Amino acid sequence: MTHTDRHDWPIRLVLALVMGAALTVGTLSIYTLLHVKLGAPKEISLFGCAMFDGAALFFALLSQRYATSPDSGIAPRLAMLAMVSTSSLVNWQHAQLERWGRVGCVVLAAAPIVSEVAFELYHRYAHREALRQQGRVSASLPVVPGLAWMLYARSSFRVMRGAVGSRLRII
Repeated sequence: MTHTDRHDWPIRLVLALVMGAALTVGTLSIYTLLHVKLGAPKEISLFGCAMFDGAALFFALLSQRYATSPDSGIAPRLAMLAMVSTSSLVNWQHAQLERWGRVGCVVLAAAPIVSEVAFELYHRYAHREALRQQGRVSASLPVVPGLAWMLYARSSFRVMRGAVGSRLRII
């Protein structure tokens, strides 16, 4: 267990809560549309919920696996984006059919989008950490304050150029 793994549990817990809330809203919308509005049997409506929400969760988990590997994982991320877009549209339609007004439509449609943004930000963090542990992230460049750039532009430029040049020579 790495240092970041020990300290990531609050972030992962909050992310799970956000994603769980979005899945709950999506499940309510899909079930209501299939069973109540379209008259599908209860079992079929439940399977419809499981299909959409299960696929979204599967793609999210698969995408997270790719985040810690050297591979890009763009396919599961695009598939998850498709599920999020579909869920957002279904939630919007559900709120419209219930006559919850524009605010209700926006709140319900935003649930999967908020979840996706939270997931994507954590995904990028985990990916960067994995790259760092694999030695594929270079050290930060020296920090040259803005005032130094204004007062000593040539010297600041030489410092940055020297730092980048020394890295190129190492490569």
